[in-house]
Amino acid sequence: MHLTGPGIVVGLLSGLLVGWLLAGWNGAVIGAFVGASTFPDLFMGGWQAVHARSARNYVEIHDTVALLLVAVGTVAGGVLGYALGSEGFGQARGVFLGMALAAFALALLATTFSMVPFRQRSVAWLGPLVVGGLAWAAYALWNSPVALALGIVLGSVVAGALAQRVGGVG
Repeated sequence: MHLTGPGIVVGLLSGLLVGWLLAGWNGAVIGAFVGASTFPDLFMGGWQAVHARSARNYVEIHDTVALLLVAVGTVAGGVLGYALGSEGFGQARGVFLGMALAAFALALLATTFSMVPFRQRSVAWLGPLVVGGLAWAAYALWNSPVALALGIVLGSVVAGALAQRVGGVG
């Protein structure tokens, strides 16, 4: 999960639109987080897969497959969590927990064939847990998309700092 780099604006806007269509403004805020946190990895993995056989570029295809596996799985986990969550914030909780569980399981799987160690993939599963917890806390204090957005922004900063300490990511 990278919150900078190519694809972040496209991810942010596409997540915002899909979330808004599914669940209104609260869904738009959460969708923007999902899109912004996964689309850069999807973009980078897709670019690497397309250029894997290029003479000018060296790409370790195992790491590319691992990156795509975790990113696609994280999005799928979020969608499944949304579908299984109860009404209201239960769906949001489902998104964050679904993302975290899918990313954790797929990061373990990816470690078996990728050169990237598991601890460096901690941001993929730690991020949604921390962001979801702080988003829930902010939303519990003030039932508003603004509070949800503030919780997500604060959670992203805290998750980034934790991931950097745990895995040297960032």
